[in-house]
Amino acid sequence: MFSEKAPCIVLERRYTPSPLEARWVAAAKAWKDGGNGDVKDITPYCQLLVDSLKDIKRMLELVDALMKSNSTLSQEADADQVLSVFSTTMQCGPYQLTVKEHVESLVAALRHPFAIKCPAPFESQLPPQADMFDKGYVLLAAWAGVQQAARNKFYLDAGSGVGYRANSNQFWIVESYAGRGLPLDRAIFFEAKTASGPEPFNDVPPELFPVFQFYNMPAPESLSDGRNLLNMVTRLAQPVDFVSVKLDIDAPSIEDAWLKAIRGDGKTPTIYTQLIDELFWEHHFNFSPMMTCCWGGQVDMASHLYDSMRWFQQLREMGVRSHYWQ
Repeated sequence: MFSEKAPCIVLERRYTPSPLEARWVAAAKAWKDGGNGDVKDITPYCQLLVDSLKDIKRMLELVDALMKSNSTLSQEADADQVLSVFSTTMQCGPYQLTVKEHVESLVAALRHPFAIKCPAPFESQLPPQADMFDKGYVLLAAWAGVQQAARNKFYLDAGSGVGYRANSNQFWIVESYAGRGLPLDRAIFFEAKTASGPEPFNDVPPELFPVFQFYNMPAPESLSDGRNLLNMVTRLAQPVDFVSVKLDIDAPSIEDAWLKAIRGDGKTPTIYTQLIDELFWEHHFNFSPMMTCCWGGQVDMASHLYDSMRWFQQLREMGVRSHYWQ
């Protein structure tokens, strides 16, 4: 059914949040409406972590099992309760079919659910605090799904850091995709920090050199600039390709402009949502637990936890498999 002569075209992609996700989004909205949108009072946040602990742990178990396979679809009876769902209708030559896939639910702190430390009495009721960069919650795209007929596979990363092994958004992404049946044809990295000589290419596996491309420069803000990451997507990719993008340049105003271009009005497909299949973004928003420990003043003060959750939901509703990044 799937062949180079009959590539698959996505006709429609529907997103259904899990009950677990819906519970967290509703709570985040209530906190914002009640004047605690920045979660400065962490008590209700930690209480919800405790109350939804069983479901969150089950979500993480299913994500772990799926990440050890080349599939995004769990056959477990309770999967739809804790994992959100994409239903994609495709035209593959003369055939039309609908494919179901799971994705992690949008919950907690927009990173690993246990990355934020809760005070007593909640701490004793929760698992040990997770590392801030733990990716155990991310359920990546895989070959055994809508991507199995993809022609070319691209990954573009704005804010990649310097050094293949020093940055998980380089080695972890590249190697995880390969392990899930999506070996990349191009991996394009942008980093503004000045690199020294061959430093960007240290530890890059020899077999990846035809794939690996490093630009030691900031990704230009203007979408009309040929060096802009999103501009490159429109010139490199076709709808039949698999395209993954990561945005993390620690410049909220620029990132917000790019995300608004991708999202458009949130209803009508944009050129970017028609090309981008998977997206990673560390949204720096007005969230007291992360501002205190990590982000400082580099945040979008107008956005709270609820607003960020809705950003990711809207991207998913437009067919982009979107994940929090660290």
